Amino acid sequence: MNEITDLALIGSWELNFNSSTIYWSNIVKKIYEVDSNYTPTINSVLGFCKDGESRKRILQEINNTIINGEPWDLELPIITAKGNERWVRMIGKPEFAFDKCFRIIGSIQDIHDLKTTELKMEQANNDKNDILESIGDAFISLDHDWTVTYWNEKAKEVLGVDKENAIGKNFWSCNLKSIQPQDYVKYYRTIRSGKTLYFEDYISGLNKWLEVSAYPSENTISLYIRDITEKRWIQSAVEKQNEKLREIAWTQSHVVRAPLSRLMGIIDLFHQDLLANDEKIDMLDHIYSSAIELDSIIKEIVTKSQSVISNE
Repeated sequence: MNEITDLALIGSWELNFNSSTIYWSNIVKKIYEVDSNYTPTINSVLGFCKDGESRKRILQEINNTIINGEPWDLELPIITAKGNERWVRMIGKPEFAFDKCFRIIGSIQDIHDLKTTELKMEQANNDKNDILESIGDAFISLDHDWTVTYWNEKAKEVLGVDKENAIGKNFWSCNLKSIQPQDYVKYYRTIRSGKTLYFEDYISGLNKWLEVSAYPSENTISLYIRDITEKRWIQSAVEKQNEKLREIAWTQSHVVRAPLSRLMGIIDLFHQDLLANDEKIDMLDHIYSSAIELDSIIKEIVTKSQSVISNE
């Protein structure tokens, strides 16, 4: 038994109220890094606690055990006699005689390596969550049964569903507006094949354009969803402006050319003095009508150009 407890770094202790003594086994003394002849007291035991909160918890558990007869199981940080920080697991169980607690027995285990690893993993997980909450995209993590395992605040903003109403539920039963599973079967097959997926889609119930990137792995599916509605509006506006610019360019290169060619031809006839006097009067009428036509075309070009500028 000693060999087993030594390997497991578990020692026994006892608080005896009849004799007003505390017993520590050799393993407990080893954990606290004290001499083999060390005699613990309530004050000295509490003095090993790293902080006031730990001391308060121990005293609360002792009082609760004495009064209510309830055992306890705590994980606490301590500072050993040699100044080393160490995590321990402390278990206490009362023993009664004549309805009075006469002693508390228990165990103390060195769990430092396990606890520090657990805290590091917890910190890493918190850091990961902080990153996922700070990114500009909606992020959703799913298992391969489409059960939601993570749902950041941006997902709530984009899809209109609270985290509390999504995590632990099937993605398709999260009251997603106008998003029907059958419309995405073709994408699901791609994801099941382990391939990265990207697509854009308009969600009428949300009145939004969404850009979706899906990254499947062995156990999870990671969805990054971005609201690109504004981008789509800008793109549409640019396309409309480009269409107007193309129309203006065509007008300049074709429509303007006709009256301008007539004017140039008539002017050339005047320069070469090839017209009789009565013909000159007719040609002046042609010049006037061509000028009016050209003026009308220029006004139309100006109007369309101003429309493009105002849209910008």
